[in-house]
Amino acid sequence: MSSEKKVTQEILIATLGTEPQGVTWLLDWLLVHGYPIREILVLHTQSDVVKPALEKLDAEFESSATYPGLCYRREVIRGEVGPIRDLASEQDAWAFLRAIYRAIRRARQLGQIVHLSLIGGRKTMAVYAMVAAQLLFGEHDRAWHMISDVHWSGSEKRMHPSPSDRFQVVPVPVVRWGDAATVQVLLSEVDDPWEALRRQREFTLLTPYWGSYLLGIMSVRSHG
Repeated sequence: MSSEKKVTQEILIATLGTEPQGVTWLLDWLLVHGYPIREILVLHTQSDVVKPALEKLDAEFESSATYPGLCYRREVIRGEVGPIRDLASEQDAWAFLRAIYRAIRRARQLGQIVHLSLIGGRKTMAVYAMVAAQLLFGEHDRAWHMISDVHWSGSEKRMHPSPSDRFQVVPVPVVRWGDAATVQVLLSEVDDPWEALRRQREFTLLTPYWGSYLLGIMSVRSHG
């Protein structure tokens, strides 16, 4: 039997809007602070305004000198009729929830520690990403946000911060809705976030508050 310690893979899951540096600044910070990120997944819409940001990210990660040994993937968010162009409706928001839920679930099934970025894209993405995190996160998974004085809007897209840039990466507390056994059921059996929400409400470990909260979400969804 090998005495070598097994190295746990860590993945950064990020959403993208028009500012690609939101992805790389956080990645740089995580690497500098000792988080061994080995894979990055970027979720995005098919909007024309997002395309330049995608091209910038592609160029950055195609350079092996920048992030050697790191696996870069990106996935377009898909609705019932194909890729969505923007989160412009409730249906679009639920398509995103399905995408982020499945991305986190897939990573957890592979035994990866998840780092979830709440920086890029529309605010709706951060809200629904937190729902997925509350359903699926384990004790070692983390959600991150960034507080910055740096103005990113404009033609210049600096993909890496300079020493003079003032910004802070802050952890976002994730209040999980179930215990480890509950999460394990979702990881092994439930591929759809709507079904996960329904199952979650049925678990007897939920407090009355969370049960009422989830019932409210389900009621809104069923009337949408």
